[in-house]
Amino acid sequence: MSAAQVCDSTLDSSAQSALRKITRREKFEEPHRFNVSRAVESLRKSKRTDDCTIFPTEDGDTPDIQVNFDVRDEVPDWEKEGARNGETFYDAGALTRATKNGVDIFFTCHTADQKGGSGVVKGDLWSPAATTKEDHYRLVTILNSISRSLAGELGCGSETRLHKRVPQQAHG
Repeated sequence: MSAAQVCDSTLDSSAQSALRKITRREKFEEPHRFNVSRAVESLRKSKRTDDCTIFPTEDGDTPDIQVNFDVRDEVPDWEKEGARNGETFYDAGALTRATKNGVDIFFTCHTADQKGGSGVVKGDLWSPAATTKEDHYRLVTILNSISRSLAGELGCGSETRLHKRVPQQAHG
């Protein structure tokens, strides 16, 4: 599969480029195809989605990236604690941070929790390929793009503060 096809074709052109740069690959495998409509249904029923897991085509033991979403009660106060252990924060959603292990993005989406909860969705992207701050920036770009697609399908795109442009570093 190409970068344009993975994760149910949710990667915009910037995210596709970021995926190719961080993995140094042009083709990928996604054995359990992620589907945005199914993810929305799962998020609303069980408060968690299936993973979008992308593997290299030549050695499929360790994924290049793994993404999942779940509904949370609130946005954590991580940003108030400041950048610790190399964390970097970005201006996307309610809170976006990159760590040495990947990226977390929180966004408001009142239609995500049909049981009357807070309507906060957390996206999580893990990648063993991320080793530099530039790699983390690329992961933020990828997760922001997938999150925007999911929010659009959930019907809450206008309340998320997820940008069409590539997120910028806020601090850290």
